[in-house]
Amino acid sequence: MKKVVRSKTQVAISWFVKISLVGVVILAVLMAYLDAKVRDKFEGKRWALPAKVYARPLEMYPGLALKPKYLKQELEQIGYQRVPNVLTPGQYMIDGNEMDIYRRYFSLFDGEERAARIHIRFSNNTIEALWLDGQPVDIARLEPLLIGGIYPKHNEDRQLIQLSEAPELLLQTLVAVEDRDFYDHFGISPKGIARAMMVNVQKGGLVQGGSTLTQQLVKNFFLTRERSLKRKVTEALMSLLVELHYDKNEILEAYLNEV
Repeated sequence: MKKVVRSKTQVAISWFVKISLVGVVILAVLMAYLDAKVRDKFEGKRWALPAKVYARPLEMYPGLALKPKYLKQELEQIGYQRVPNVLTPGQYMIDGNEMDIYRRYFSLFDGEERAARIHIRFSNNTIEALWLDGQPVDIARLEPLLIGGIYPKHNEDRQLIQLSEAPELLLQTLVAVEDRDFYDHFGISPKGIARAMMVNVQKGGLVQGGSTLTQQLVKNFFLTRERSLKRKVTEALMSLLVELHYDKNEILEAYLNEV
């Protein structure tokens, strides 16, 4: 039987194919892991709503020392509008030493308060009498002032916004300054990387980065600020996956709320 002798080129090709197949398998496993991580955390953080923090509701009752001007300030802080004639919830009027408030519906841990008209008569900066929908009552409450919101993932005080609520000029400026090719690339921008490399070579140092908005979002969402090749490769792969699953507006909205 004749022994088959393979050339060095054939051996090299064989090893190259084997190593390539192993690399493809490892990359596929890594991409599957990163894909699950992206969808799980991106969805969770993107739609997480802050826990709202309220002040104590204002409780009014006959005999309470309360100047009308302070009650007026309280009403304006919680969004009530002064009108000549009260018609709908969220309005109030002042007539001499009397005040008419159309309270909005609100709910607290101890129950609900229906929308109702509250009539107050003052005497010497004190509530003398109180009526709720025309009936004398011993106590009436106004909804509390919203102090802030705690973002549940990191106990941060922040206000989430939707893309439609952001000024158009802000969005245009953000894209123009941070990532002018945002609507054209697929998560990473070869043009941006090349442009940054040219600037850095000309300046003789690292003065400009090539990260896209998507890469910046991924870095803040999932990764640390570590400067390493491993983190940059992971950032690039996750950016591709984010762009695969979500459209540009969803990514930009998440960027506004996170970065």
